Amino acid sequence: MKVLSRFVALSAMLLLPSTLAAQFTLEARFTSRLAPGPHALGFRVVEQYDGSRVAADAAEFASNPDGYVRGRPMQTLIWYPAKPARGAAEMRFRDYGTLFTPDGAFAEHNEAGRNTAVAGLLAYLQRPVSMAPSIERELETPVRAFHGAAPRQGRFPVVVYSPGSNSPGFQNELLGEYLASQGYIVVASP
Repeated sequence: MKVLSRFVALSAMLLLPSTLAAQFTLEARFTSRLAPGPHALGFRVVEQYDGSRVAADAAEFASNPDGYVRGRPMQTLIWYPAKPARGAAEMRFRDYGTLFTPDGAFAEHNEAGRNTAVAGLLAYLQRPVSMAPSIERELETPVRAFHGAAPRQGRFPVVVYSPGSNSPGFQNELLGEYLASQGYIVVASP
């Protein structure tokens, strides 16, 4: 019996990360009951290359869109306490969806690239095309962040978050937004 309970506990520990990625859904965004803090929040994306991770062989070059020539692409999302401009519009969840990319690439910064990223997100979530009207409503829902808003002056603690399991950096955007509204800087990277 003791061996069986250890096996069950070990199995749960090994399977939990893969099930967390499967639980990321657009509907989950609407379940938060946390009241936002006193700060408005800004959002910024930093795309950079990790030069210490360069492709080692021809097979790896062939499997990556940029061949890791400049190093491994790293997309970093940052939520922070901010002072949005007067009349600025909050982002929509679609703005997060346009950041979805497979490992080893950045989304193209044009309409086609944004549409491809959102389609990739919906495929990742295994959403059928028949749900298109409800998906469109979900993608157009406002979020609490303002893209590129001026940061508030002051010192703020930093939280570094990695969703793991090949999940997108915005997988837990509610947490990022909540913590930034409470006076934290949140840095997330897949």
